[in-house]
Amino acid sequence: MKKLLLLPIVMLSFSLKAQNSAYLIPQDKCLHFIAGAGISAISYTTVNLITKDKKKAFWIGLASGILAGAIKETIDSTKPHNYWDKNDFLATSLGALSVSVVLRIN
Repeated sequence: MKKLLLLPIVMLSFSLKAQNSAYLIPQDKCLHFIAGAGISAISYTTVNLITKDKKKAFWIGLASGILAGAIKETIDSTKPHNYWDKNDFLATSLGALSVSVVLRIN
């Protein structure tokens, strides 16, 4: 769990401004990463507690994070002056994958 808490801190540190005032990783993408990681962690932990099956927990945790990203982008694309952002979806999915892999290893 301690390792999981470090993940948001690391991602937010990458969003800090560099010397030329440009973000290394845009803050929006860091928030998407953290959201995907959080959704995946909650799903993984819940499934693992109920089933004691790490393989099932991995796939459900990963799928829930990816699905949440897809749903969010689909909803965004229906709003005026907005679109389905593949980079937001990718950041959310990478957050879900990162946490699912780390939790599966432990």
